[in-house]
This record gives sequence, C-alpha cells and structure tokens, in this order.
Amino acid sequence: MKVNHIPCGDFANESERQAFEAVKQKLIAQPGTDEWIILSNLPHTFSPRYQSDEIDLLVLGPQGLFVIEVKHWDRAWMKKNQIQADTEAEKLSNKVRRVATNARRRFTALPNVPGRVLLTAESRALGSAARLSHRGVEFFSLKEIRELLDLDQPAQLTPQALKDLCQYLEPRTKLNVTGGMRRLGDFTNLELQSSASERFHRVYRGSHARTQDKIILHLYDLSALDDNGAENLAAREFETMQRLQKSPWVPRFRDSLQDVQGFIGEMKFFTVVDPCAPSLEERARDANWMTSSRIEFAHLAVKALTELQASPSDDAPPLVHRNLRPTNILVTARNRVLFTDFSLARIPGLDTVGKALLPIDESATFIAPEVQKDGLASGDQRSDIYSLAASLLTILYGRQDKEAGQCRNILQSALAENPTDRPTLTQLAEQLGPLVRPDVPPQAASVEAEPVQPLPRYWSEDLSVSFNNKSFRIVSRLGSGGLGLTFKVVELDPATGENFGTYVAKTINEEAPGNAALKAYQRVRAHTAYPNLSVIYETASTWQNNSFVALLKWVEGDSLDNLYGVLPLVAEESGDASVEALVLRWCKDLCEALSRLHCAGLVHGDVSPRNIIVYHGEVTLTDYDLVTPNGTKASGCGALMFCSREAELRQPLSYTDDVFALGASLFRALTDREPFLPQGSSFDKQEV
Repeated sequence: MKVNHIPCGDFANESERQAFEAVKQKLIAQPGTDEWIILSNLPHTFSPRYQSDEIDLLVLGPQGLFVIEVKHWDRAWMKKNQIQADTEAEKLSNKVRRVATNARRRFTALPNVPGRVLLTAESRALGSAARLSHRGVEFFSLKEIRELLDLDQPAQLTPQALKDLCQYLEPRTKLNVTGGMRRLGDFTNLELQSSASERFHRVYRGSHARTQDKIILHLYDLSALDDNGAENLAAREFETMQRLQKSPWVPRFRDSLQDVQGFIGEMKFFTVVDPCAPSLEERARDANWMTSSRIEFAHLAVKALTELQASPSDDAPPLVHRNLRPTNILVTARNRVLFTDFSLARIPGLDTVGKALLPIDESATFIAPEVQKDGLASGDQRSDIYSLAASLLTILYGRQDKEAGQCRNILQSALAENPTDRPTLTQLAEQLGPLVRPDVPPQAASVEAEPVQPLPRYWSEDLSVSFNNKSFRIVSRLGSGGLGLTFKVVELDPATGENFGTYVAKTINEEAPGNAALKAYQRVRAHTAYPNLSVIYETASTWQNNSFVALLKWVEGDSLDNLYGVLPLVAEESGDASVEALVLRWCKDLCEALSRLHCAGLVHGDVSPRNIIVYHGEVTLTDYDLVTPNGTKASGCGALMFCSREAELRQPLSYTDDVFALGASLFRALTDREPFLPQGSSFDKQEV
C-alpha cells in the first residue's frame, strides 16, 4: 500500500517516532494499491473557544479515520497506575469526540471514529479476547498494528473521500525543520543546547512564560532507552544537584524532577535557574578580563572543586564530575565559579554511568589520558584535576606577563600522564595562593586597569549595579539583540537588603546607538504613565557601556509572539466571547496607547508581537528604543516582518507606520501565519 505522511509538528519523544515508524512500515508491507494518510503530531482545532488538541497520530485509510494516542506504557505500569491510565483514556475520548464532530460537519456519512492507544513499551500482543480497555478506549501493542487499524475489515471510505477529509482536517501549521520545540508547558523560547542526535536527555535554554525568568530545562525521554532503569538514569543529574544545592558552586533549582503534563510515565523534566553567566570559553575572549582576575578565578575554581569533591563521610567515595571543560565552567559577574552539567558525575550512593560514550570532538582535549584509554569508569578525583587544569589553562593563552607564566607552570604540573604524578587540589591551591593579590590596587599590581564592573554581556544573577545613586540586583537576562541587552532587576537597600520593586533595565553596547536610545527614552518618558504603556521609571544622564540606559516598570506576562496558536485559551480565560473579540479589544487598547505618543508628536517605531506583553488578557506596549519625532528618521529599524516598507527603507517615520506595524502584528497572532509573502509574490509590502 501507499503511505502519505504529513508531519504537522515534531515528535515529542522517541516513543512517538517509534510508533509512527511501526504503523508506516506495517501499512507499506500490505498488498494492494490503496492509499493511507498519516497526520503526525496534529494540533486539531475544534472551536476558537478551545485550545487545540494535540493528536499523536491521525490515520486515514479505506477502513476509516483513527485517532491514536501513543504511550510508552506496558500492562505492568498500567496496573500500578490505574488512575493515570483512566485519566489519559478520558482525555483521548474527548479528543475523539471533537475530531468526529468536526469531521461530520463536512462528511455526514463518516463511519464510527475509534480512539485507540498504542503502547510502545509492551513487548507482547494483548489479544482481542482480553483487550485492555479504559473508559471505552482500547489498547494495542506494536505487534497489533493490523488490529489497531482494522485492516481485516472491509473498506468504508473511497480514495476521493479520504483526500477531501484530509484536506479538511489538515492543519495550517508548517513543518518545523529545526528538530526542536519552542514551548513545553510554561516554558517558552526553548533552544536546544544538547546534540540534536541525543534522544534520551535533551537540554534546552528558555524562559518561564509568565515571569520571563531564564531557565535551563532538562528533559528526559524514558521511551528512548530500551532499559527498565531509564527512570533511574533520568534522576541522576537531578539527585546530584539536589545533594549539592547547599554549595555556592552550582546553579539553583527552579522545578524539581517531575512528569511532563500529558506524558506521565514517559517523559520527565526538571529546571535550573539559568545564571546567564558566560562560560570559561566565552569569558576567556574578553580582553578586559585582566590577568590578576584570571589568576584569582583559577585559584577559586581549584578551591571550589576541592569542596565539591569532599566526601560526606570517611567511608563514602568522593564525588567525581568527569565532564569538566571550558564550556560547562561558568564565570559569574563577581568572578565566581559555577560548575554545570553533572550528567556524567559519579555520586556516592548512585549507579555509575561508566558505559556512557566519551566525546569525540575537540573537548576530548580536556579528558584525562586514563579516561581516554579505559573509559569513564576509570575516572576519579585525579582525572577531574587534569580536566580542570586543562580548562583553566585556556584563559592564560596569549598572556605574556610574569604572573601568567607562573600560573601556567603550576597548572601544567597537573597534566602529568601518570595520575599519581599530579598534585592534589589542595597542593594546587597552595601554589596558586601567592599569585592572588586581591588587596593590591590594580595600578600597583600591574599597568592594567580593572573596570569598575564588567560589561553587560558578562553580567549574571546577583550582580549589584549602581544606577542613579541606587543599587539594583540582576535577577535574570530577559533578552538580547544586535544593539543591547535587557535584564530583570530589583532595587535593593544596600544596607538592609530590603526590596523596593522589580524593573526592566535596558543596556546598549555601543556609544552611537546608545546615545540614540537614551534620547528616545528621555523624550518619551513623560508620556508613558498611561494604561497599556510600559512606564519608564528612570533614564540615565549619559550613556555608559557598563550601566543602564533606562529603567522601566516590570510588566508581568508573556509576549504576544509566545502565544501564537493558543489565543482561544487566552480568550476563554479572559472572558472574551471569541478570539476575534479578544483581538479587537487589544487593537482598541493599543491604538489608544499609541495615540498618547502620537498626540505628543512621537512615533513608537518598533511595534511588534515581541514588544506586546499579555497578562490575564490585558496588553501592554513596551520597548522605546526607536521612539522618534514624527517626520524624522529613526536610529534603527523595527522587526522587518511587521514594519512598513517606508520604515524598512529608513525613510522618515509617521504615525501611520505604527498603525501598519500594529495591524501586521495582530494579523500574525490571529491567523498564525506571516502577514506578508516574499517580495514579488501576489501580495507583499510594496502593494500595501
């Protein structure tokens, strides 16, 4: 038979991919010329009033329409977790009801639409005589694809009916070719950090949708391993960091290890607060990071690893990291060290992962010789000493002064081929100690001049920044662009630590755009104390490369570009009658906000979904980097997808350019597609 696969989204886990391949191969192997259509990971919308259903497999063939949920369960798991199995079966029943109702709006003679669960962890056929059933939903194993799709039953749909039904149900979403996902539950803007080929443990950087706090998401796909101990392996790094949470040398938890909603027993996750600190590899490239500070950091890193490796008791084996390299050693803004990536660590009381593969890329340079020869199981404290010393040597490359040479010689002694010839961490710390001169003024120590504080690209959480005679603590980095960075900060009393409020701080990297942005914030500040506008709290008097340009009141919520596809849910939560009513209300509110600026003779210049914050159904317009007087050129260009042709060509801006950008932004959110086709197509900006 012929199989036409229409991928509508990414496989969430290995179980879904495995199920799809099993169904596809079984159908291809069947004799005949019939055509089957498989829609995988379909976001099916029944009504604008409801959030889209996520359907793992929607299979259409001569025998009918099948709604299939994939679960990495077996009979033993279901017996122990009866309540969860019933809950998921009830959810599937509701999805099937909505799919069938939707399909019968167009195809009234559609036969019965069954909802079925395909179990990928069950190794045996379940059998028709004692078919597992929960809440009217039947369960099948991978050995029962024929029964799953009623292949022995007579055909009920003609080839033309199949094509028409598919065309009606096929989603508008495009194939995501990146291999990643952008959202999971409350976490958005996810960017894959681990290898794209890694299926069991994937690591993402992202942010919490409501608070905008930066997080590192560790996602474990239990279905990716043919191993009963997959769940124990998933708990390894979490338990490692849980034991180390009292240490100042590891990042802090945000969410503990738990099931992913909708994937109970199949996928787990935990999150860590992303300190947004540069790695040792990144910081080494900073010309302003002075030799004295580099030596001080090396000394502190050795002492920190000494504390981490300390045994909890005399008879317990020490912790061994086994994965130290410049990319997972972080340098905070206070020149402190943070160790990350404990996925290969050997921890007292936990199973080893000695069979894990060693890296074969350039990071192998930092692996001790004995580990390269005999594998991870041979790694011990002395192997960590080698890896740490090799990593720290990278921050001294090109440094010609005497202190750098002395530090290099000490660290190179830890690279001895024979582990017994390497100094201990305590010995290394004692040798590096005399090179650290924190109490000597920079001008007395060398001709180098240490900056008052690092540049914003090296800021991390808990750094205190002085601005307009006030003290602000960095909470997290919110975003970055070509010209600057945005941070979430809190104002603190330096003496008592009392919190005086949360704000958004803007920084600009370079002087010319920095002065232009500062002027924009200064000219618009007095006109932002209105509903639906983000209020500017303070502006700088002059631009500085290591301080704020402006301080805005913190606005809770999610940016509009993170809400594509879920506006029905937003409308329901806010009490609006429909998505259209919601967007029309937003349009009215944002037009009133823009009119406040226009009445003052100012053009916003950068209206886009990214700069529209949504919270409990209300919208706020933010980001004033490009505000300019009407009839003058802006210092830059807003988001190209939404700005007018005139703005894109850097022509003088007018009030209508804001209206154009607002219309394009709301169109994108409402229709879930780009507002303009490429230049030269049947409809583009030039024709508007």
